[in-house]
Amino acid sequence: MIDNEGNVVTSHSTNLVPLFLFNRDEELRSDGALCDLSPTILKIMGLDQPELMTGKSLF
Repeated sequence: MIDNEGNVVTSHSTNLVPLFLFNRDEELRSDGALCDLSPTILKIMGLDQPELMTGKSLF
């Protein structure tokens, strides 16, 4: 991300991030966070989530 002054922002945030999934029958949770994105993609791919990942699939 880039801030208003053109500097690179590398810190973590709690900003909402839009996610669009098409051709899915499941309804996504509305309380998701950025940490839930990787577990969601792993689930779609049929792969196990590593125990060290703290997020949860969005469906």
